[in-house]
Amino acid sequence: MIAELNQILIITQLILSLFFSLLFLSLGGNRKANRYIAVLLLLFVFFSLHDSFRQFGGLQHLSYPLYLLSSLALTGIFPLFHFYVGSLYPIGKKNKVLHFIPSLLCLFLLLPGVAGDWPEPSYYQNFQLFQSSDLQKTRWNYFVANDLIFSAQFVFYAVSNIHFIKKIRPKLEESFSSLEGKKLTWIVYLYAILALVFFTYLGIELLTHLPLDRYDLLYYILVLLFLMALIYGVFRQNELFYPEETTLTNSSAPVPIPHELAQTIQQQLNLLIEKEQFHTRRDLTLGQLANSLKTNKNIVSQFLNQNLHQNFYQYINSLRVEEAKKQLRRRDSSRFSIEGIGYMAGFNSKTTFNTVFKAQTGMSPSEFKQQFRIVPVSENHSYDNKNQPE
Repeated sequence: MIAELNQILIITQLILSLFFSLLFLSLGGNRKANRYIAVLLLLFVFFSLHDSFRQFGGLQHLSYPLYLLSSLALTGIFPLFHFYVGSLYPIGKKNKVLHFIPSLLCLFLLLPGVAGDWPEPSYYQNFQLFQSSDLQKTRWNYFVANDLIFSAQFVFYAVSNIHFIKKIRPKLEESFSSLEGKKLTWIVYLYAILALVFFTYLGIELLTHLPLDRYDLLYYILVLLFLMALIYGVFRQNELFYPEETTLTNSSAPVPIPHELAQTIQQQLNLLIEKEQFHTRRDLTLGQLANSLKTNKNIVSQFLNQNLHQNFYQYINSLRVEEAKKQLRRRDSSRFSIEGIGYMAGFNSKTTFNTVFKAQTGMSPSEFKQQFRIVPVSENHSYDNKNQPE
């Protein structure tokens, strides 16, 4: 029974990897990001091949070459995912060749085993480095090629990508009024899942003496969960984020905006607020606002930072909060749900609406509504269809 479950899990991994690799290659939008993920999933197929032949049997003469291919594929997965993260935002180019040095080191350590007829590493033995046996000469190679390189890559790329996610947040706020699908926080959770898989694997290998088939079962379940989390995160990211802004703005400016130009921009902004209520447009970008003002993004960003002491995200969402407060004060506000009022004000989700509203007012929208529900509002605000609650 367990052997059959192991085979099903392996086949599921292969089918998911192949199917979504082809799917991402066919998607439009950010094609570079899609290609990186497609290649990454193909590497995952190669990584699973050795276990596939081991579970189904046969082709024993290919056992070590498949093990070598699996190890090389594993060392390439982290760099490909790193390239994917970098391709989501135009932040400059880096030397990609250096990221494959661990793969070359792995090849250097394991390739002699093809000609030397090395045995595959046995489970529970990779870390028995100082015990005398016939595998003594090869254990260090296996340990460095698989466990040590994998661990080093995990730490390096986790720290690097999480640092990038934190670094990019202020830049995103300069260009986007809504950060849903742009913050990449799902990647942090993905690394947490991977850490769970790795340390569970390590703990089982070091501390237990499970039968091999049960060891495989738990390992394959964890790997499949990680693969599903990766596919879900990437697919959701591709669905939600194809940036209109081809470059992220820089909030620093060498020369202050002249007073006359600042006054003109402020007057134009006031007209847009009063007549067009541009701030209620969901997913409004700095580029769209700059086009409405008939100027460029850098000037608008510079104006907001220097004159209003806010970035674009803060400015638009402060206007949306004020709009929501007006609606919450209305006597007929009970016709709409709190979420619906947030949508009318321009927010994309209830969570963001509640978070931003509470940060600016010190209370939740529902608390505000209870406090000010009897205050009459004479203004009659109209909304176009796209800003009606869904």
